[in-house]
Amino acid sequence: MSASNRIQSHHRRARHRRGAMLVLIAIMMLGFMVAVAFSVDVALMHLSRTELRTATDAASKAAATTLADSLNVDQAITRGQQIAAANTVNGEALLLARDDFQFGRSQELSSGRFEFAPNSIPRNSVRVDGRRTFGSLSGPVPLVFGNILGVEYFEPQSHATATYIERDVALVVDRSGSMTGTKFTDLTAAIDIFVNTLAETPVDEEVGLASYSEYATADVNLTSDLSRISSGVRALR
Repeated sequence: MSASNRIQSHHRRARHRRGAMLVLIAIMMLGFMVAVAFSVDVALMHLSRTELRTATDAASKAAATTLADSLNVDQAITRGQQIAAANTVNGEALLLARDDFQFGRSQELSSGRFEFAPNSIPRNSVRVDGRRTFGSLSGPVPLVFGNILGVEYFEPQSHATATYIERDVALVVDRSGSMTGTKFTDLTAAIDIFVNTLAETPVDEEVGLASYSEYATADVNLTSDLSRISSGVRALR
């Protein structure tokens, strides 16, 4: 083979290698772009799920606190919606419908966990379904590179239940000589008003009674029979 032919053959092989490398680089660049797109959208999905969980927790706690203060379901829902809307999921306020709130009662199990029973009375718990789905008010979360990956939207969901603990109350009253007469009569009337008010609420409180003068006594142990508190006060000497 002449020197001229050897040079031409070498040039042809070099061009083939360059062409093959360009094809390989193009394939690698395409794979790199797909990996970047996938990573960005996965990070977006994780962030949206975390934000949704935070907003749902906040809404359930706000609704349960309002329910404990007012015993009004409508007010609890309104407050829960306000707090949810104050939190963003993928840059947009989380909007909750009335159907996203469920009221019921939670009981503490022997394990220390609480079990939620929907629609049970007296109510002490609120369960909130936080959703960014096609059927929710906020809609699904659009993905950045959905067109490339073939999945354009992400639909995260989160559930949170908040329970307010019913309060036990211990009344401690003065039964010393300084309370003789009108003072003790007013005290008895005030306690009657207190226990009657508690009796009208749907929450199961327990109340106890203690008194003191030169020494203190436990006069009525914690009880849900509030009439015993009124009777216990009248029995003090």
